[in-house]
Amino acid sequence: MSLRGLLRTSVFRYTSVAVLALTLGSASVVLAAGTGAMQLPTFRIADGTDPERLAKVDAAGNLQVSVNNTPSTQQVSGTVSVSNFPATQQVAGTVGVTPPSGRVILLATNFNAPASNPNGTADVDTSDCRSLVGMIRGPFSASDVTVRLYQMNPDASGFGSVNGTRAGIMTYFTVNGTPIVTPRAGITVQSNLDDPLIIEKIWLFCAH
Repeated sequence: MSLRGLLRTSVFRYTSVAVLALTLGSASVVLAAGTGAMQLPTFRIADGTDPERLAKVDAAGNLQVSVNNTPSTQQVSGTVSVSNFPATQQVAGTVGVTPPSGRVILLATNFNAPASNPNGTADVDTSDCRSLVGMIRGPFSASDVTVRLYQMNPDASGFGSVNGTRAGIMTYFTVNGTPIVTPRAGITVQSNLDDPLIIEKIWLFCAH
């Protein structure tokens, strides 16, 4: 094939590509005149409304494409794993921390704890309590007294007593790790010594 035929074939091919790009992408194609005997024509793809805005090609020869009409909210299906969070998270703004709330109920003062049988305080309304903790004070060791929680029905009928888990002067009442809740409750005390004890104060803490 002659040099003239080669140039005609190349020009036709590049012109066809440029026309196709113009048809599909509404782009303007600018033909740059080449210099030198064997230099092939160079095409630049430009914005159809602004010829100064040209398409870019990276070092590997790939045409760079920008998509800017994606929706603001992307739907993602399947499992998404994000594992590159920093160990320390920076938090800006106001952070609200709600302290635990509840009420302390004084059940009795100078209360007798017999050695033979448990003695119970009056019952109180505990319908708003999410957990209950018994507390006592007196001139003795906390292990000298057994503290139990007794439960009542809303109409003060029925009776049930449960042991608690003592931690210092506190006795926590749970069943399999779940706090006990009851409409009405009171405390029973019994001396673990041979003689009865006088308990100065008995409280019940109702946690909300």
